[in-house]
Amino acid sequence: MRISNTRKTLSGNCCQGKPWLLAAVFICACLLLPQAGFAAWSDDPIAVFVGEGDQCRPQVVYDGSGGYYVTWQDHEAEGVFAQHYDVNGDATWESPIQVGGGSQYHQQEAVADGNGGILVAWDDDRDYYTYVQRIDVDGNLAWGEGGVAVINEEEPWIASDGEGGAIVMSYYEVVNKVASDGSLPWADADNPLEYSTSSSATKIVSDGAGGAILLWDEYDLFSGIALQRIDAEGDFVWNEGEPLQLSAEGSSPSCPRLIPDNGGAIVVWEDSSSGYKVMAQKIDADGQIQWTEGGEEVATGTNLGYCEPASDGAGGAFITWCDWDTDTIYAQYIDANGDIVWDDPVAMSPEGDLYDVVQHPRRTVEDGLGGFITAWCNNDDEAKAQRCDATGAVLWTTAGVVLATGESISYEPKLASNGQGGAVAVWVDYLDGTYRDIFMQGVSAEGVVGDPGYTPPSSSSSGDDGFCFVGAVSAAAPGGMAGMLLLLITGAGWLSLARRR
Repeated sequence: MRISNTRKTLSGNCCQGKPWLLAAVFICACLLLPQAGFAAWSDDPIAVFVGEGDQCRPQVVYDGSGGYYVTWQDHEAEGVFAQHYDVNGDATWESPIQVGGGSQYHQQEAVADGNGGILVAWDDDRDYYTYVQRIDVDGNLAWGEGGVAVINEEEPWIASDGEGGAIVMSYYEVVNKVASDGSLPWADADNPLEYSTSSSATKIVSDGAGGAILLWDEYDLFSGIALQRIDAEGDFVWNEGEPLQLSAEGSSPSCPRLIPDNGGAIVVWEDSSSGYKVMAQKIDADGQIQWTEGGEEVATGTNLGYCEPASDGAGGAFITWCDWDTDTIYAQYIDANGDIVWDDPVAMSPEGDLYDVVQHPRRTVEDGLGGFITAWCNNDDEAKAQRCDATGAVLWTTAGVVLATGESISYEPKLASNGQGGAVAVWVDYLDGTYRDIFMQGVSAEGVVGDPGYTPPSSSSSGDDGFCFVGAVSAAAPGGMAGMLLLLITGAGWLSLARRR
């Protein structure tokens, strides 16, 4: 379902004999085109959606070709919506697409589908089910209006199966799969597979082979961080079907996060049993624990939190966390063998510059060039980011790059990397002091705000510099502002010819 725009069109013979009138109307129409159609990357953030009612919990997903998807929840329109932006930062759909409807939501999550589109999962308080929808780059809904009911529980996390389908894990002990055709090959929505009898803090990533790796806090079989792999057929394959216990007995773990690693995973968590510690563990594709039993100690302090990993691409991880004593974001590098690489943690933000970070993944992402990028918000309502390489050298200004200065940022920036050193952030801001709205900004590999940059895999070009129109209002290439300028020049030319006649 699309939010439609009502437009009047010129028809009949009302302009016959009056080319000057047609040209004037054409220029006015260009000026009245929706601003979103000509957003484009610039120093100013892109307003993804600004309107009545609160927008919340945005997600940003890289499309693999220089563009990005943004999804969010709209409490005024009571729905989950999505928009796609091309390499120029222009919205490619005439208006946001409504992915799902409902009265209230606990959360919605989105991931790439592996074919240039996205998969979106959300829960609906009307029936307390989790739904999933697949959307292609043209904005087509693959599974009909309203999506597919996958789980009879709420608060979903989602991973792609790599073939256009998704594996969905609920906060409440169950998991299920939707295939690329919208069918449910493992179980119906009322009888999903049970991975635990008492869980919280759930997270999921793809295993790269049609299955997924499930992470959660376990409270029944043991008290601690639990991990399990479910294969493409829906079988729990590690530890004879029982979850692996990653944290040590007697510890107080919380807030686990994970990244995939060649069919296994690297997991990080916080331990507050004796002071505060950031812990990490690696598990291979066979479910074998690779590092010290109970986890490797990455950092210690008196008030640490919100740790998050990014892959180094070689079996290790960069790990960021917040030090609330100094209001600073730090990072450390642990290699494939579980050895701490840097002599001391590296400050990503200046001391005292941290107000908050987004609670849920991802705010720390791989840069695609052997390093990582992380984001935060400070007390001046600045959304900021920093990039760091494998040697521990920060690559942007030591204070971090200011992506935007807001009025009252209420949902801190999430990131999506383009794999070429750049990234795009989304966040929520009370810009007008009344409603929460969604904003987006890019940053290049060099730390320049605006265009995140993109180099196609092949340097060959079709040489086609023409325009592609979406509906009747949005010019996609060679860029929104350039497109509008060309339209205005064309209209002005018509007007000049008309005057000569």
